[in-house]
Amino acid sequence: MKRVLLVLALLTGCGPPTTPPMVERTGNDGRTCRVFNDIGGNLLQYRVFRAELAETCDVVKLGECNSACTILMTLPNACLLRGRRFGFHASTLNGAGNEALGAHYRAGILQRFNEDWSRSADIQRVTAEEAVRLDPQLQLCPE
Repeated sequence: MKRVLLVLALLTGCGPPTTPPMVERTGNDGRTCRVFNDIGGNLLQYRVFRAELAETCDVVKLGECNSACTILMTLPNACLLRGRRFGFHASTLNGAGNEALGAHYRAGILQRFNEDWSRSADIQRVTAEEAVRLDPQLQLCPE
């Protein structure tokens, strides 16, 4: 069974299971969600989490966010908290994981990921403001 799970993890471009991201729900109906201090983790889990946020949150406010968490940036209902940093790096599974991450990036972020960030395990961080300059479809959260 362990071998089957390892093969499945390799095929889906994810690592070992991780703890769930930190999410704070606010507002009267709890449909404003804030993801913060997130170090990333299992890409497959983040794809599921991304779909859940798209369905259950009117607004997703992203704070410090690294690795697999960065796929949340391109949610249509996401905004980036000003001054916060977002970290990108190569997938631990190289080609398959990098392709899966890149599928969620656009514009200058995708370009930088393909040309630079996907080649190193070292986290490369950009601020929310820099991210919006790289991908003008991203939004900063209102004050």
